Amino acid sequence: MGTMQMTVIRQRVELIAWYERRGYERTGRLIPFPYGDERFGAPRPVGLEFELLIKKLG
Repeated sequence: MGTMQMTVIRQRVELIAWYERRGYERTGRLIPFPYGDERFGAPRPVGLEFELLIKKLG
């Protein structure tokens, strides 16, 4: 059995809840937002983080 992994901005609680209703589980593992990386633009909020979500497949 495998797993699907994805990262979601931690502050998007409504989006995380949507994924939880579809079988994803929160891991509590936080990944810093890549401030200064031009691929992600210039976000205004300070303190953004990603949270790793997983879903068991099969």
